[in-house]
Amino acid sequence: METVLRLEDGKNRYLTAVTALSMAFALVVPHEEAIRIRDEVGFFQEVRSGLAKATVEGVKTPEGMDTAIRQLVARCCF
Repeated sequence: METVLRLEDGKNRYLTAVTALSMAFALVVPHEEAIRIRDEVGFFQEVRSGLAKATVEGVKTPEGMDTAIRQLVARCCF
């Protein structure tokens, strides 16, 4: 993920490429060659998933999450 993020517009380019790969793979999956590269495609999909989760904009800090949880608990329990 770090390598992708270091590239110019790496995140967007990677997400677009893996989405296209996944769509193409879904079309050819019964083919013997597709089954042979299943693990490699899965690897790229896992990196895509981690990259999307790790770089979500607007994610709260741990302190912000604690504050939000306290506010929820205060509203429903007191």
